[in-house]
Amino acid sequence: MTLQEANNLCETESLAQYPVKNEVATRSVEKQVSLKCNKDDDGCNSSGYKYENKLGVESYPLDVNINSRKAVFTACMAKQGWKNTSWL
Repeated sequence: MTLQEANNLCETESLAQYPVKNEVATRSVEKQVSLKCNKDDDGCNSSGYKYENKLGVESYPLDVNINSRKAVFTACMAKQGWKNTSWL
């Protein structure tokens, strides 16, 4: 079986067993915000603003099946006589 044929077969098989399943994940992020202030205040720059770092939360999609799908794909490719090689 050619590499392309094995790749197509194993991709189909791994997607059938572990389809893309996106869930919403969150992470903490630090963002810089500008606050209007009196130029005489401590930390206020000449334009009348001071900058502070604020913690916030950011949401992003996460495919929870990706690692299982990759494992099935790799095992399938090995069964077809192919193995993954990495170059350092």
